[in-house]
Amino acid sequence: MRPVQKMFFMKNTTSIGRVGEEMACEYLSARGFRIREKNFRRPWGEIDIVATDPKGILVFVEVKTIVRHGGDAVLLPEDNLTRQKIQKMKRIAEFYANTHLDLWEKRGSWRIDAVAIAVPDDMIPQGKLSKRELTKLINYCEISYFENVD
Repeated sequence: MRPVQKMFFMKNTTSIGRVGEEMACEYLSARGFRIREKNFRRPWGEIDIVATDPKGILVFVEVKTIVRHGGDAVLLPEDNLTRQKIQKMKRIAEFYANTHLDLWEKRGSWRIDAVAIAVPDDMIPQGKLSKRELTKLINYCEISYFENVD
């Protein structure tokens, strides 16, 4: 069992989502992904992370983060990835891909992936994390990666 290190609790779900996105970027980078853009927004949708995978494929990543209170969670972070959300992601991903042909045209394809993160409630940080703190926090979280969710 890992030793528990207490951090300040952060109740703001936007802040929790931001920390989840930071962890997802770190997680993906450690696996050879190149992060191209974060939080690409248009009035009709948002992409959490735009990256290229180790093979050079353009990947749009949706990040879902939950706070796990106590033991097993009833809801998993990936349970929040609904069909409606995936359809919305497809629309914004198509727009992005069509305006950034140089990132995928040679490979001929792109895809939508997801990173699901469950953060223990006693490990929620407050404020911006250094890269070292972020890497340490990742060790206490459950992170799942889903390729080609559409």
